[in-house]
Amino acid sequence: MNTNVPVLVRRVAFGWAAFAGTHMFLDIHSIREHLITRMGEKNFQKLHGSVACVTFVPLIYFWYRGRGAGVPLHSLNKERWANITGTVLRGTALAFAIQTLQTPSFVSAFSKDRADTLPSLRMIPASAAGIKPPQNPGPTSSSWWPFGSKKDPAPEPMVAIQIPDEERHFPVHGVIRITRHPTFTAFFLWGLAGALTRPHPAEFIFWAGLSAFSLIGAVHQDMRMWNLRPRSMMEQTSLLPFGAIIAGKQTIQSALDEMNIGGVIWGLPIIWMLGRIPAMSRRVAQTARSRYSQFKLDRNDWRNDPFKYTRK
Repeated sequence: MNTNVPVLVRRVAFGWAAFAGTHMFLDIHSIREHLITRMGEKNFQKLHGSVACVTFVPLIYFWYRGRGAGVPLHSLNKERWANITGTVLRGTALAFAIQTLQTPSFVSAFSKDRADTLPSLRMIPASAAGIKPPQNPGPTSSSWWPFGSKKDPAPEPMVAIQIPDEERHFPVHGVIRITRHPTFTAFFLWGLAGALTRPHPAEFIFWAGLSAFSLIGAVHQDMRMWNLRPRSMMEQTSLLPFGAIIAGKQTIQSALDEMNIGGVIWGLPIIWMLGRIPAMSRRVAQTARSRYSQFKLDRNDWRNDPFKYTRK
């Protein structure tokens, strides 16, 4: 297949710019709310998905056209350590992706609807709230006492107060304890592995673009959510993986206890099997072509001499 490598590289780069630009433009809070008001939530989701498909499908096509074309940008794919590192990165990415399916995402877990379901009131003693208890505390209770009857004091009245948003602690579960963007982390690691093991220009730009889009998307989502949600939501988790754990806000033991370790264990074998599919498909195609060529030769021989294979 004749391919113009510089043109494909430019088209892949432009494809990533179009996909990321439209994605983040539609996620700007003011624009998103305006479109939802005009169109409705479901129609906005349809628009968002349609724009993503229109920009991402051509990107996949140009990446496919550029596979193996052009002068490699590096030779790390020939190094054994680079291939092992790529396999480990893909396995880790798959593990993050599996955990994402079992844990609500950062946006949905901290959405406004779920935030409204969290406790917003706190019960405290009336004296702590500056409220003077009534003069007549009400009847007291009696309990058995070896030397007669003992009067138990009546409990102090309790009052409900509003919990400030900055003090409302949002639940953090599973992989969210490691990073609040497990999906973007999975895409970033997968793109990094692809850039490490796929050195041809169009392929390298595609996989490096996936990592860049994941990083920019995580930062953009943080900026969007920072002003829309209580500050305590952000303070419990971290943008970078293991950041909250290193800071002492979360513990790795709690994350592992709440995660499905089976997904992590099966990540590497599944990636190894997926990595063998291209080589196996090439061998199958090569065998099919050789057998078809042999079949055509045998057919031509039979046409020239129909009794060739029947003679003794």
